[in-house]
Amino acid sequence: MSRQAQAPTIVLFRRDLRIGDNAALAAAADRGAPVVALYILDETTKGLRATGAASRWWLHHSLAALGDLLRKAGANLFLAHGRTEDAVAKAIDASGANCVFWNRRYDPSEAGVDARMKAALREKGLTALSFDGALLHEPSHLKTGSGGFYKVYTPFWKAMAEEVHVRDPIDPPDRLMVGRFQSAQHLFLP
Repeated sequence: MSRQAQAPTIVLFRRDLRIGDNAALAAAADRGAPVVALYILDETTKGLRATGAASRWWLHHSLAALGDLLRKAGANLFLAHGRTEDAVAKAIDASGANCVFWNRRYDPSEAGVDARMKAALREKGLTALSFDGALLHEPSHLKTGSGGFYKVYTPFWKAMAEEVHVRDPIDPPDRLMVGRFQSAQHLFLP
């Protein structure tokens, strides 16, 4: 394989703290290159919702469980704290990744962070791909005859039943390829 094909893919985990039915992780595994699994606790970017005490408790246990699942597949979960763009840049520098994959977020503030990050990564010549990993269909794909969004459930449901194909869940990867950087001393994030 070429050197380019061997460069790692960073997979950003957000609310999708699972390895099964995770489109971004499946796409990264399918590349056949090492995978860097990364969770970033971003409490500094303006407009993002603060993490409360109960959410922190849930997050702690969910990240521990995700870390266990990733270790069973052969990878490590790396944790970072700070601005998403800064943490991704550090992970790219430390790992040599040439791709960053994530599942889309739909909250306007979060979607804005993702759009800016995607543009910045592409400007640097990196591959930045987002996937539909949380919804039955993309909100922009199902509209009324006049091009607007549905406001009444029954017409929405009828249109969805006719137009939307619901995909089968994606199996978790059996094994993830990892690189030499897969230890805390090689990929240190604040």
